Amino acid sequence: QADRDPITHIVTVIYNGGKGERAVHNVTVRLTRSDGRVLQETFRPVTIGEGVEMQGTKYADRLEVIVTYNSGDTMTVIDRIFPYHERN
Repeated sequence: QADRDPITHIVTVIYNGGKGERAVHNVTVRLTRSDGRVLQETFRPVTIGEGVEMQGTKYADRLEVIVTYNSGDTMTVIDRIFPYHERN
């Protein structure tokens, strides 16, 4: 699950488990901000509800969430753009 707060622009990624969750070794979260900075954090989900927060910008930011399995295989489970929304 991934969301960006419309006021603070903090991007939150929460691990919710699911099919194959016991085979997950770690989760890498990469935020490519509109200012060119790339933030990356990796965590090992032990329990449902764990996650990370990263400071985004008010402009378009790209979020990628990559799961690495115990086998070494990887899968991108989220690849999305948080668009810029002009407030009226």
